[in-house]
Amino acid sequence: MKARTKIEKQVAASNEKLTAISPKVLTWAVRKVAGHFCFRTSAHKCTCGECGRHFDHKGKGKSVCCPHCGTRLEIKDTLKRTLKEACYFSSLEVIDHLQVQRVFRLETTFRKGKPMEIDYWEACRLWLNAEGKVAVGLTNPDGKVSYAYSANGIGFWIAADGTASSWGDAPIYYEYDASGYGLTVGHNPGHSEKSKTYIIKPTMVYNKGGKLHKAVITIKMKFA
Repeated sequence: MKARTKIEKQVAASNEKLTAISPKVLTWAVRKVAGHFCFRTSAHKCTCGECGRHFDHKGKGKSVCCPHCGTRLEIKDTLKRTLKEACYFSSLEVIDHLQVQRVFRLETTFRKGKPMEIDYWEACRLWLNAEGKVAVGLTNPDGKVSYAYSANGIGFWIAADGTASSWGDAPIYYEYDASGYGLTVGHNPGHSEKSKTYIIKPTMVYNKGGKLHKAVITIKMKFA
């Protein structure tokens, strides 16, 4: 689309000045947003999903600290050798007096006995000038945006069909971290269905001069 208005031309010019995401931001996302897991067999043999090294652990807790790399791990009692997870995070930058929120999808792959593999790509960008206002919502299947938060802080428990719901039987959720500019998604064990694909649409709504502009992020989730 050709830039026509003043703000569109400003965004187009500033967009050319964006650089690759900082390694520090990616490191933060991997440590703070992505999950970290330990594969444990019935014989209490554990494999760290972070560094791939082995150790024994007979404790009954839900987490353990890897004695090799020091990472705190969530224990998964399983014979699986591969586990894939996906989450979203974002960064905030200032370019030519414009703020830009860049939303990234982060995928982590854990293969038993090997270090964690990371892949990521940019999903969308949200540009704001000094006059802009943004609200975070959820786009329901009927196209209407809900702002009735039901999860912690800014966030929603979501029904299986993608409709805003409340905690209880809702199988999935997403939360927005306004200070870290990140999205966290998850599920409600016992209410989410194995191998079922869930689709949710976190939405950023920008209000300028009474006119609303939406940035809709489509997230597909499947839990093992």
